[in-house]
Amino acid sequence: AEDGIRDYKVTGVQTCALPIWLSFDSLSTLSDKAAKALGQHRGDLSLNRLTRLSAAAANALGQHAGYLSLWGLTKLSGTTARALAKHKGGLSFGHLSMLSDQAAKALAEHKGSLSFEGLTTLSDEAAKTLAQHEGGVHIWNPAAISDEVAKTFRDNPRIFLPEKSW
Repeated sequence: AEDGIRDYKVTGVQTCALPIWLSFDSLSTLSDKAAKALGQHRGDLSLNRLTRLSAAAANALGQHAGYLSLWGLTKLSGTTARALAKHKGGLSFGHLSMLSDQAAKALAEHKGSLSFEGLTTLSDEAAKTLAQHEGGVHIWNPAAISDEVAKTFRDNPRIFLPEKSW
C-alpha cells in the first residue's frame, strides 16, 4: 500500500498501485539535488527538454527504475552513457543525432530497451556494439547506418529498424 496512492478522504484504503508517470518536460535544467530525488522515483519519467546532464545528475538518474525519456539531449558522453546504463527500464533519446563508439559500448550494457529517434550518424562499430545489446533497440532513422549493419540489425529480432524509404 505504501507504493500506491491513497485517497485523502479514505484512510488505509489503497486506490491505485500503478507506477506514476512524471513529466517534467518544461524543465531545461536539472540540479544534481533534483536528479537525486527523481532517481528514487519508481515509475516512468519524462525529462524531454533537458539538453545536457551533469555527471552527478546522470549518476542519480541511473538509479531510477521505470521508463526514462531524455529527448532533449543532443550529446551523450561515454561517462554519461555509463551512468545512464545503470538505469533499470527503457531509455529514449529523441534529439541525439550522433552516438559515439564509447557511448554505444556503455549503453550496450544497459538491461532495458533503448530507443534512438533522432540518430543521423552511427559508426559501423557503434552499430555493431548496439547489436550485442540484450534488450530491445529501436533505431528510427535507417539512413544513420550502413547497409551492412542494417542487415545485421534486421537479423536480430530484438532490434527494430524501419525499412529505408529510398
